[in-house]
Amino acid sequence: MRPSYATVLGFLVAFSVSYVGHFYFTFRSRQPHHRAFVSFILVAGSGAFMNWAIFVVVHDWLKLNYWLAFLAVLLLVPAIVFAASQAFVFKPDEP
Repeated sequence: MRPSYATVLGFLVAFSVSYVGHFYFTFRSRQPHHRAFVSFILVAGSGAFMNWAIFVVVHDWLKLNYWLAFLAVLLLVPAIVFAASQAFVFKPDEP
């Protein structure tokens, strides 16, 4: 499989597993799927963009080591996506 296709396929599989896992297990959400799913698309897409942007800034513009960009992505993106998912996507219903 071409790497460009594999990247898209990998993202779609990871996105699906992440959504289902967060909805049912991590946050035990009671949000309607149509609302949570659309919000999660925005959060996950923002995470993918952050991933790309960090690599561009750290590696391409600043000409720093690839592994430094990788470390920055590894430390920042999952934490930010998790926090955004908790705050905006799967937030508990307010009384």
